[in-house]
Amino acid sequence: MSINTTLQSKMSPKAFHEDMHVAVWEWIREWCEVDHHPELSGLPQSPGDVLRWLIFKIGDCGGDSQDSMCPFVVEGGEEDWRGSHMFKFSEKMCEVGQRLDDEELQHRLLWRTMKEILEFYLHESTSYINNINSLGMSANDINRFFELGLDLSNDTYTVEEFRNQIIWSRYITSRKAWKFNLATRSFDTTCEASPELWAFWVRDHLDNLLVEMLDGMIREDSPRRVALEKEEQEKKNTALRKIQETLDEVKEDLDDGLFLQMMNLMKENYVVNP
Repeated sequence: MSINTTLQSKMSPKAFHEDMHVAVWEWIREWCEVDHHPELSGLPQSPGDVLRWLIFKIGDCGGDSQDSMCPFVVEGGEEDWRGSHMFKFSEKMCEVGQRLDDEELQHRLLWRTMKEILEFYLHESTSYINNINSLGMSANDINRFFELGLDLSNDTYTVEEFRNQIIWSRYITSRKAWKFNLATRSFDTTCEASPELWAFWVRDHLDNLLVEMLDGMIREDSPRRVALEKEEQEKKNTALRKIQETLDEVKEDLDDGLFLQMMNLMKENYVVNP
């Protein structure tokens, strides 16, 4: 591979760019840490609840349908969100999405795909917190093991605030990504974390969703295809039987060799119980 080809492949647009990962999580953190106006007190305040609300909102705006008027996360794609309390999320995502599209760093992202990405983040973050809780570790142990860097001797955190610090560390600030081992029931594997790594994991998740969808379509189509093939073969068998009846009537006028060739040819094409 030439140097030019290598550079071109490195610069080719991605299905999901690391800048979009950063934009999503920085927006969620900002939303959760800002003191909202009392009239917004009924809106979600935790990372998980914010993700659930955003997932619902994309569906409510028709972003996960084929008929959406603003299907892409680019300039103008925020219009269906206008008037919503979380309009700023769509506005920010479309701003970043437009820049990445202009710079040919990311393919145009569908809101439907954004919904799948947020669902991935929700499932991953929920599992992460649940796995930590299952270990029965103290706050000091969690702070030390996951290298949160919190001064727990001088600063106090509510349970919700401490949970949020774990989430921000995982998706934004930490340079380590811990993997939970179901066999040992412990976090015994780490790798170097980065926005690039999280974007890669998201793309891998999207690839898996595509494979599952195609596999489902194949399984759904298989019985129908078998039925069509059976119907076509039955029609062919009916036609071959009619030809055989005609040959039986004229076989005395045919050369024995020609008659046998024609019978063998029909035998090859006649299928019993197709």
